[in-house]
Order: sequence, then structure tokens, then C-alpha cells
Amino acid sequence: MSIFKSNKGFTLIEIVLAIAIVGILGVSVMAYFGNAARFIRETDVREQAVLISQQEMERVKGLDFDNIVDETVIYDSDGAYPEYTVNITTINEVNGQTGLKEITVTTTWDNETKSASLISYIAER
Repeated sequence: MSIFKSNKGFTLIEIVLAIAIVGILGVSVMAYFGNAARFIRETDVREQAVLISQQEMERVKGLDFDNIVDETVIYDSDGAYPEYTVNITTINEVNGQTGLKEITVTTTWDNETKSASLISYIAER
């Protein structure tokens, strides 16, 4: 039988170091999640802008050829997304060909610092 007790367990310094390491790792992981959430939000806003552009392009394609003109449409913010401004521009004669229009739909947001654009050609029927 030994007269000395076994020194099992952790010392105070080991526990403090372990907590510090876990804390540093936790802060790093939380910063990563914050960046990931911001990236997902920006992607969602951009996807919404592309969907609006597609919707407006389809609306324009459904118009009579002579009624396709330049216009601006504003989609108000509903709280979940920013305000989008859609600019529709028309080039009436493409490469000297009458009866063919080039339509550009550009959706902007964040005070027009970011945008998504679609271009299509429409022929007179």
C-alpha cells in the first residue's frame, strides 16, 4: 500500500487552458456562420432579382410587337427583400433588320449598385 495518493484528474491550469482553446474555436466557428448567413442572404436577394427579370421579360414577350417600348417598373420592398427597380430598354432595329427588337431587362437593387440583366430578341409576327 502506497502512502502517497494518486494524482488523478486535471489541474486548474489545464482546465483554464482547455476552456480558452474551446472559446477561441467557438468564436472562429461563429464568425464563419455569420459570413455564411450573409452570403446566403446576398444569394437569395440576387436570385429574386433574376426571377423578377425573367418575369418582366416574359411579360414583354407577351406584348404586341408595336407596344414594346422602354419602361421602368419598381417593385416595392416587402421587408424580406429590398426595393427592386426594373429598366426595360428596347433597340428597335438590330443589325439593320427591321422587324427585330433587342430587349434588355435590367433589375437593380441596393441603390442601383447591384444588378442582374437579361437580353432577348423578339421578331415581329
